[in-house]
Amino acid sequence: MDSHFENEEVHSRYASQLAVSGFSAVHQQKLRRAKVLLLGSGPVVRAAAQGLIVSGIGALKIIDNRLAALNSLRTELDGGGDCQIAYQLIESLSSSSSELESQVAVCDLVIDVLHDWQEKLSLSDLCMASGKPLLHCGGAGMRFQLFCMVPGKSCCLRCLLASLGLEDAIGSRESQGVLESLAGIIGNSLALGAVKIISAFGASQGNELIKIDGLSGELEVLRGFDPVSDCPDCGIVRRKTK
Repeated sequence: MDSHFENEEVHSRYASQLAVSGFSAVHQQKLRRAKVLLLGSGPVVRAAAQGLIVSGIGALKIIDNRLAALNSLRTELDGGGDCQIAYQLIESLSSSSSELESQVAVCDLVIDVLHDWQEKLSLSDLCMASGKPLLHCGGAGMRFQLFCMVPGKSCCLRCLLASLGLEDAIGSRESQGVLESLAGIIGNSLALGAVKIISAFGASQGNELIKIDGLSGELEVLRGFDPVSDCPDCGIVRRKTK
């Protein structure tokens, strides 16, 4: 435990987490040393970022292709406690792939709240190649899906879509709004998944897909999305980790 964490003010900031059964200062320190890469913008990203900040993540970098959206997040997240927050504007993942690859390599976990599905798939490829966990968020309107991609434990995003029969039906949710209350649920679910993976606290849903229907209130969990042996991405990662 470092001296900074022993500071009474810092300790009190995370007192409610440290009071959770089984969650210790060791788990909190893992969060404080971690760096998360968050791609996208909007209310889901804002909720996810706030959830990470109050949980004690050490560093957070938010990347998007819209300057106004990033400036809005900068204003809303100003004064993020101990978290070091950075923002980066990129034209697209395809035009910044080499730079993004280096950033994925030095982070501990990536969160995808992108609108463009081709960019999501490219990000999945980068994370598999770097062996970094990816928390994927996709959906539209009142329905969202969350998938925790852990290299060596779960399939890649491309294989997930194939398993669901959605390879030719991927679209964008950019034209649809989202209720702030639902965005809070989705964003904080992403933050919780990140906290669990980084701190190694509890069980991570590494091969599960969670579907959330805000309209009906139903939550569905689909399991069994293991690495695909003949996939050039997730299959190779699994063989390397054996």
